[in-house]
Amino acid sequence: MPPRIPDMRERRASQLKNVPSLPVYILLFFSLHILRVYLEYDLQVIPQGTLPLALHLLPLMKIVTWTLPALVFIKYFLKQPILTYLKLDSGILHGIAWGLLAAALQLILIELPGDYFFGDRTMHFTLDTKALINAVLLVGFIEEIPFRGIMLQELSKRTLFWKANTLTAFLFMLIHIPGWICMHSPIRMPTLVSIFMLGWVFGWLVRKSDSLWASIIFHSCNNLFSLMIFSL
Repeated sequence: MPPRIPDMRERRASQLKNVPSLPVYILLFFSLHILRVYLEYDLQVIPQGTLPLALHLLPLMKIVTWTLPALVFIKYFLKQPILTYLKLDSGILHGIAWGLLAAALQLILIELPGDYFFGDRTMHFTLDTKALINAVLLVGFIEEIPFRGIMLQELSKRTLFWKANTLTAFLFMLIHIPGWICMHSPIRMPTLVSIFMLGWVFGWLVRKSDSLWASIIFHSCNNLFSLMIFSL
């Protein structure tokens, strides 16, 4: 009996298995991010009153370019249950507790002493609603899913955790640079180091708590502190 010839669907599935999915995902992720940043910058230079709908759609653009591709990658390439793979459906309170603990330590050991010793750092509690929603409430989910949710997990399967976490933190640092370039903001080494260290701590929290909720909560709290101190 001659061997059965695979049909087209089976051949496509076999070809997909041979594609290095993680590098392709990272490349696509950064490409979409750079495209979004340039589009967002072009929209932001238009006066607020002339294009209100587009300006309100900017957070949606980030969800489309960051979150949706991540969910598609998990479901159709990794073929994993999304919530379980992302460690969002178990250990919720445990993860939240770790995130709040890290945020409390940051506030007590870093932010409040910095506010005391540096006179130009004045904490305030009047926050713009749009900034609060976009930069605090949404950012934890949107940014942690691709980085600690996918990249860190997949890299940890291929190498030691500290190497995977270091590379993920480095990629997290790099993702901020296109926005600074578009806004003509100076790229300062202390800022890069700070973002890299934060990214490393985010990854360590996920490893320690075995829950993505830890990095989501701490990430959101960190951005809240930044808004309160620097009015970002």
